[in-house]
Amino acid sequence: MLRRTRTSESERRRILFKESLARSTGPRLLTLGEGRIGTLPPGFVHDRSCVQIGRGAPALAVAREAFLRWRQFDIEWVAVVDPAAAIADGQVVGVEAHTAGLWSLNVCRILETVDTANRFGFCMKPRPHMSRMAKSGSLSNSIQ
Repeated sequence: MLRRTRTSESERRRILFKESLARSTGPRLLTLGEGRIGTLPPGFVHDRSCVQIGRGAPALAVAREAFLRWRQFDIEWVAVVDPAAAIADGQVVGVEAHTAGLWSLNVCRILETVDTANRFGFCMKPRPHMSRMAKSGSLSNSIQ
């Protein structure tokens, strides 16, 4: 949903609360362990990119801490609505963006998490009404 003005804090909290009560709907098309599962709807693609940003346990610890604080969304025009939100299965997360003079609030649910000695990450899915393309989409964020 695009707006000319930023959604108020009370409205953002209300939206996140309402979404936290809703069931997760639609097919799961991506898992952290198995990669793509199922057939993608027409017009969808499975994009994947990997970048090495460090090596070994110390680098993983730094990256894990950054993920836990939602730093991947800490850029000038994007922010997580509740940076204290836990990265946990079922958690609802709001991501707010300000581009081209418009504000948008995208709400996602974390579907799956992984936290092992050599891997950390999560897979989340936008809530269906957030965008037409979000109905079956998912986003995976992981480090290893």
